[in-house]
Amino acid sequence: MLIGFIVGPLLGLVGTSPDSTVVQLAPYITAIAIAFVLFDVGMSIRLSKLEKVIVKATEFTFALAIVTGIISGTAIFFVTHWNIIIAFICGFAIAGPAVLYSQQS
Repeated sequence: MLIGFIVGPLLGLVGTSPDSTVVQLAPYITAIAIAFVLFDVGMSIRLSKLEKVIVKATEFTFALAIVTGIISGTAIFFVTHWNIIIAFICGFAIAGPAVLYSQQS
């Protein structure tokens, strides 16, 4: 990433305008790179370890969603002074995508 930043926006050696070849090819190169990474991970995964990790990951995801929903619902309730039920519905609606995005990064 650092090299890409240096040769692209910083030094201008590679064009970064929307019509440049690099920008147009980026989605395809990204997809190929992700496919290689996933293939490599799939080749080296051990099902015995996956069984142990999947339970912990699921528990963590549910706990994180619940905590995020409670915090978001409480904040919405105090900021907007809505009905507590509506505030928590909005809080948990926000919590789902928030948990998904936090685990992808």
